[in-house]
Amino acid sequence: MSEDLVWKVLADDTDSRVSYSGIWNLTTGDTLYEDIGGDTLNDLSTNGDVFNNTVHETRVNGSSFTFAFSGLSRVIVYGTIVASPPSSIANGSVSCQLDDQQAVQSPYTLIPPNLSGNNDILCTSGSPFPLTSSDGSGQPTSKEHKLTVTIDDLINSHVYVDYLIYELIPDPNAPLDGDVVQIGNNGETGVIKSRNIVYSSGWGTGEASRFNAASTSTPGASVTVKFNGTSIQMYGELSPHNSSNTATYQIDDNDPQQFALFPPTVFTSNIWTQQSLVDVNSLSPGEHTLVVTHNGSATGMPLTVDYFLVTSLTTAEQQQSPSPTPPPTRQSNSSRNRQLDGIIGGIVGGVVVLTLVSFAIIWRMKRRRRSREEELEVTPFVNDDPQQNENRHPANTTLRVGNLKLQQELSVLRDQLSSRDQLIQRHEFESGDSTREWGLGIQLQVHTDSGWRMAQDSGEHLNRHGTGKEEIPPNYTEV
Repeated sequence: MSEDLVWKVLADDTDSRVSYSGIWNLTTGDTLYEDIGGDTLNDLSTNGDVFNNTVHETRVNGSSFTFAFSGLSRVIVYGTIVASPPSSIANGSVSCQLDDQQAVQSPYTLIPPNLSGNNDILCTSGSPFPLTSSDGSGQPTSKEHKLTVTIDDLINSHVYVDYLIYELIPDPNAPLDGDVVQIGNNGETGVIKSRNIVYSSGWGTGEASRFNAASTSTPGASVTVKFNGTSIQMYGELSPHNSSNTATYQIDDNDPQQFALFPPTVFTSNIWTQQSLVDVNSLSPGEHTLVVTHNGSATGMPLTVDYFLVTSLTTAEQQQSPSPTPPPTRQSNSSRNRQLDGIIGGIVGGVVVLTLVSFAIIWRMKRRRRSREEELEVTPFVNDDPQQNENRHPANTTLRVGNLKLQQELSVLRDQLSSRDQLIQRHEFESGDSTREWGLGIQLQVHTDSGWRMAQDSGEHLNRHGTGKEEIPPNYTEV
């Protein structure tokens, strides 16, 4: 089975699936230890730093831990072994037992000044990339497993457990949930097989590489990695026998970023492996592309790749991640013409509908304005049509009633004045005296036109008999 059909998942020493028994101490890769010469684990390592800067340390025989997981049978335990004191010969053993199978013991001996460093293989279980399964189907299957790791036979040595890598068959029904996946080199064989990694021309195998890793000294040579996650790290190698050089990395369409390839200045007899060369974090959830390019000189430090670590999407991020857009399909000319005719017809129809709606709105607004003007118009002439009178506006009816009352009052007043005038004239005729104060007559003048009249001198209000003049407003017609 090719490697690209298997996920290599990393479980850190602080993973909740790891259960410790015995005496263990949680510590870090940058903690100073007096009994190992006052150095840190990272200072003593030529194999890179502690992953995630956490390790579990034990100095006691019989200390153990279990790891429950679902996957294939292959599990590799990584960590660090140091001698204490550093000048002594250190011995010990680490055994791995998968399920009820026989434990596989891995004894070790450290002889000064041999340096082990971090990211060392402590023990393994199962066979890599199995081609057959227990059910006889010819395909490997993932199932629930339990790995038991025991530390024993310790002499002048400390054991630090850093992380585990187990194999898992990709399953769409059981996706990863924020797990860290290793892409690229196998820690044992150095084989780089993944459909997610594409190398350009100019790459080969590092001659002095511990992992037989991919390496290039060709300026412009590149490696491209496609991944689905939120972060990616590239680990490579540095040789003390080469001068400094440069390379670049580029994420998606962002600008390329340059990084340096420096030769080690200590422990110069060793090739420094699993060095963190590229570290990109806080990417948006989804698919990304990383391109790493050698852009230095052909005689300087080569660009060497051990592997990549990718942080996969969590379940929540997978639900939020947009679905990929399907590629466009080619269409025939007749199909495109039918689509074009439909678009033109839709546009013309829309314009016609909008025009009709606009005319309807304008006509309705004019009709409402005309109706309001007719309601406010007052006709000053009598209309004897009873049917139209019934349909008059209530305001017109009120005006008509008020006008009739005024005419009635004026008629009564005119009759009273006429009777009074006749009485005065008869009295003057009988007595022959027309200058008595109480006998002054009042002449009525009823106007027949409308309008406002200027005030006149007081003398003009007396007629030739010295009588007063009473002006009566016109008899307005009914509204």
